[in-house]
Amino acid sequence: MPDEIIIQIGRPEELFAVEPLAPLHDPTSARIQPGVEELLAEILARPRVWRAPQLVVELPGDHIEDATAERLTAAVRRWCVQRMERAERETRVVWRQGMRSLGSGVFVVIAWVGLWYPLDLLFFARQPLRREIRVLEKVTHLPIAVRPNPAAGLPPGEAIQASERR
Repeated sequence: MPDEIIIQIGRPEELFAVEPLAPLHDPTSARIQPGVEELLAEILARPRVWRAPQLVVELPGDHIEDATAERLTAAVRRWCVQRMERAERETRVVWRQGMRSLGSGVFVVIAWVGLWYPLDLLFFARQPLRREIRVLEKVTHLPIAVRPNPAAGLPPGEAIQASERR
C-alpha cells in the first residue's frame, strides 16, 4: 500500500482556502488552514521524501463528481508552481540582504561576530526555502485520490483516482 496523506475537507475549495469564521457558524468545522498548507507541513515535517506519498482528499459524498480528482490534481499543481515562484523570490531577497549585510559587516567590524549575520543569511537562512521548493516540486507530481469522508456518515467507497499522471 502506498504511503498516504489524508486530508479531510468539507468542500473542494477548502483544499486552498478556508472561511475564517466557519467555526462560529458550523460546529463540525475544525479546519483553520487550507488543506494544501496541511499537506506541505506534513511533507516538510518528514526527514526525507524518498518517494512521493499519495494525497487522499476525503470529501462528503455529495461533493464528489467524476472529474473531482483530476480538477484537484491540476489545481494543486498550479498552486505548487505559484508557491515555488514565491519561495524563489524570497530566496533572492535573503541573498540580497546577506550580500548587503556582508558589505557593511566587512567594513564596520572585521570579526566573526560582525560577519555572523551576513554569513548566516548567505549559507543557512535560505535552506528552509530551498527544502520547501524541493518538496513543492515533489507535490506537483503527487497522485491524488478522492473518496467519501467516512466521518460524514456516508458509506466508505472506492477512491476516485486522477486518471492522468505527468
